[in-house]
Amino acid sequence: MRSSAAALLLALLAGGAQAQHLDQHEAATLPRIIDSLCVDLHPETGCETAILLQSSEEPDTADLVILGDRRSAAGAQPLAVARAIVFNGAMWGMAPSLEAGEARTLTLLSEQIGIGRNAWMQALTIGYGPDGFAVRAFHWSTYDRAIGGAFSCDLDLATGVYGLEASAANPETGEERVLFAETGSVPAGVVPVSDWPAFGPLPAPCEEGHARYAARE
Repeated sequence: MRSSAAALLLALLAGGAQAQHLDQHEAATLPRIIDSLCVDLHPETGCETAILLQSSEEPDTADLVILGDRRSAAGAQPLAVARAIVFNGAMWGMAPSLEAGEARTLTLLSEQIGIGRNAWMQALTIGYGPDGFAVRAFHWSTYDRAIGGAFSCDLDLATGVYGLEASAANPETGEERVLFAETGSVPAGVVPVSDWPAFGPLPAPCEEGHARYAARE
């Protein structure tokens, strides 16, 4: 009786191991998946699948792939591929993620809030237009863990309108004061997702604003 039960258990375990086996293509791709989302971006192809993958070529970055609706006539064909589009760290507080945005857009979030004095967070708003899939809006913010203070920049690339906010903390009381809060505009121009670099400089108004914040001006 015991031998029969043991044999049955071994058979079940063996079957479970076989059921969890990945073929070579799955084993090469599935462990790289960071996040995925079904979201309506294109006016004609239905619910697109956005997939965020750990880059196989660029360390500490992630790739974004957008596929057409698998139920459409064309099937799940690649509509956009953006290599090394955002930072992807190996520790907690460093992983990018996807969210559905408003008006047929996708929000690609990235951050480094795990270690270090100056934590930062970024959001890319991605949408489909005459130029294909492009980054249409940009948000970046940071805060100082050691002495307080924060900075944020929002830029609508489709219109060129931006907003900056910065604060600093009184070293004696810890009370925060506004350094500046302002808006402005620069030449408009969305950026194709395939051209957005993970480690490029901030857009000009954000870069200039951050330099003022760092100098506490």
